[in-house]
Amino acid sequence: MLIVCQREVTDGLYTILTILYPGMLFASLYDLLSVPNQQISQFLLILTFGCAIVTDTFAYLGGSAFGRHKLIEKVSPHKTVEGAICGLVSGTLYVFIFGLYFQSGFDVHINKILYIAWGALLSFFSQVGDLSASYLKRWFGIKDFGKILGPHGGMLDRLDSILFIAPIASFFTMIYL
Repeated sequence: MLIVCQREVTDGLYTILTILYPGMLFASLYDLLSVPNQQISQFLLILTFGCAIVTDTFAYLGGSAFGRHKLIEKVSPHKTVEGAICGLVSGTLYVFIFGLYFQSGFDVHINKILYIAWGALLSFFSQVGDLSASYLKRWFGIKDFGKILGPHGGMLDRLDSILFIAPIASFFTMIYL
């Protein structure tokens, strides 16, 4: 007996998205890992992942403490302008402070202005990645991309910010290192 299931177009798009979307991350992370100097590669990975974590954490804390104005309510109803600003400032400061403090230990020497620019860029796009993932979840009508992490959703829910900044970090690396 042959059983035919009716599938929505969104089911196929969701499947394609969950295959291609993480591929961006791994391709860009490979670029960061393939920097000839292993110390610089480690430095870049810590800087990139750290910026995403710090931005996300302080956007949440800042929004919880000071949030009054909704950022994009239809996409993510709990995110606020104040939280986004706190995330941007903290992510930028993280890259600047981490970069200056640890650059000699990792044998990396980058101009202070570039750290600020890099931090602002990574922090901004970290939040764009988070909002983009929220938009996709709303479009597909789902709360989370998975259930593997319990109330925190799936792996894509944790990596959405890094998916957007890994290519930017990779590009920045190609230009300035």
